[in-house]
Amino acid sequence: FFHAVPAGNDNKKALTYAVRAAEHAASRFAYEDAISHYSRALAVMESRGESSDKQCELLLALGEQQRKAGQVAAAKTTFRRVAEFARTLHGQGKKQQGTMFLARAALGFAPGLAGVGVNSGSHDASVIELLQEALLAFGKKVSPLRARMLGRLAMELYWTSAVDQREPLCREAVALARKLGDPAVLAETLYAQHAALRSPSNADERLVLTNEIITLAEKIGDKEQALRGRLWRIVDLAELGEVSVADREFETFRQQAEA
Repeated sequence: FFHAVPAGNDNKKALTYAVRAAEHAASRFAYEDAISHYSRALAVMESRGESSDKQCELLLALGEQQRKAGQVAAAKTTFRRVAEFARTLHGQGKKQQGTMFLARAALGFAPGLAGVGVNSGSHDASVIELLQEALLAFGKKVSPLRARMLGRLAMELYWTSAVDQREPLCREAVALARKLGDPAVLAETLYAQHAALRSPSNADERLVLTNEIITLAEKIGDKEQALRGRLWRIVDLAELGEVSVADREFETFRQQAEA
């Protein structure tokens, strides 16, 4: 349908099918296929001259798949487009709508390793600034987005001199997630706490966190978060000298990754 209908014509079916194909590919962890389908969907919208919330939603979905596929530079470009659109909405007086998109762009913009952590030994000032901008716009709302942003900012500050800011940020993030009672958000903020506060002196505490992350992720069927938790659990066990247990955990990780 994408190729069958000339640009600018009524190609609503092409848009519908491209989005459905992208969502299906994403659900199967076929990141590159999802990127292709979301790109087609966006091309259809642009050919129709549309600029809307729907376009922003598609950009956010595209950016997420680009990040998961390791296309970090492309993902950053995509999330910048969302952030610019969000600022435009602010300028038009649509503050609440713009703030939500800005927050989601900020979370996506923080690249890490497929959304897993931060790049070792360095930090990206533009990511930190966008998270801080989004948090300022968001205010003190009791919201899953705010909890996630607090945790993400704590992680991004790991390789900066702002050592004293990390713990308050991630502790607040986890407390907010527990208050919300959302297991997915709690698993994410616990992961952020694990990454943001990692030091040679707290491997025991971190192992408790990874156990809870894995339990929460498996409870809600989030296979990717469960794998991220197991990856850190292997590291924690190795640091504690529990090599045989770490080896068994690695075998579980390998089997689940292949599945």
